[in-house]
Amino acid sequence: MIAVLVNSLTAVGYFRQILPTWELYRTGNNVDMVLINDISLEVLSKYKVIHFHMNLIVYKPFRDIFDNLKLLGIRLIADIDDYWILPKTNPYYETHKVKNYIHSYINKIDCITTTTKRFRDELKTHTKTKIVVLPNACDSSNPQFKINKVESKKFRIGIIGGASHLYDLDVLAGFQDYLDMSDKQIVLCGFDTRGVDKPEFSIWNAFEQKLTNDYKGLPKEYVNHLLSYNTEEYPYINDMYYKRNFARDIESYASFYNEVDVLLAPLENSKFNNMKSELKAIEAGTMGVPIICSNVAPYSDILTNRENALLVGNSPEKWAKAINEVIKNYDKYRFNLMSLIDDNYNLHTINKKRIKLYDI
Repeated sequence: MIAVLVNSLTAVGYFRQILPTWELYRTGNNVDMVLINDISLEVLSKYKVIHFHMNLIVYKPFRDIFDNLKLLGIRLIADIDDYWILPKTNPYYETHKVKNYIHSYINKIDCITTTTKRFRDELKTHTKTKIVVLPNACDSSNPQFKINKVESKKFRIGIIGGASHLYDLDVLAGFQDYLDMSDKQIVLCGFDTRGVDKPEFSIWNAFEQKLTNDYKGLPKEYVNHLLSYNTEEYPYINDMYYKRNFARDIESYASFYNEVDVLLAPLENSKFNNMKSELKAIEAGTMGVPIICSNVAPYSDILTNRENALLVGNSPEKWAKAINEVIKNYDKYRFNLMSLIDDNYNLHTINKKRIKLYDI
């Protein structure tokens, strides 16, 4: 039997553990998901393979039984999807603890799974452990990945991503100043006030301030509505150049893509970012939304400029020009991206590699 340990209900846990494991189970494979609270030697000793995310190594009860699992001959596979040396601009820089354990455990495991060939090559400089690339993938048959477009009179420019990408927004700062925004709308998806004492302490306020240049050009009444953190939709939202979409749970998160017409994926060119996966392109392609990316890895490794995406440099004028280009050739960028992702990042195809890896 195979156990996949689930220690997170974030996007990482969903795409790297929950979604692929559920699909394997649904199609008749002998795979169990084990939640973090159930992790014990008694529970795990019955499995022949245990697949876990490397972040779990910070959890002391797992570290305490790690060597015993090895002594039982259980095959231990660690998934490493992010470079463990975070830049100081990352909100999790101070609290990220995996770096304290990675070098002690990376050579103890039997196999590593990771997201991209580029990150695999980086991992090879740290360990001689076998490494298998299992890209992130979406399941188009999953209800949340159903294309069901919400209509709008405006062309909606979407920002969909995690809180760690705040400083990546700087590469497109002010792009709206080079656009006619009368028929366009910036849509920030995932605004979250949970986990803070007061909503004004949320890092998502900084996202909003960057995207609106401190609410420049927005009516005072609407700014007051935003700063009240009212979850009800503003009555005149369709007249605004900016819209806030509050966070959704991980099983309905993809529905954001039905409420945007293009996705912007800005990334600073750093080693940490270069090692990330192409998940935004995979999500957008699954949901039929064109993407405009920074011309850096990982996007430049799989996307072709002006064919299935637009890859741009760090200039607001270039981002604005790319948005206008997508509007003019919308179907070209939409369908070419969909085709690329369906051919290469379909969960059913990627799970065939998992089955081979697990030997089931």
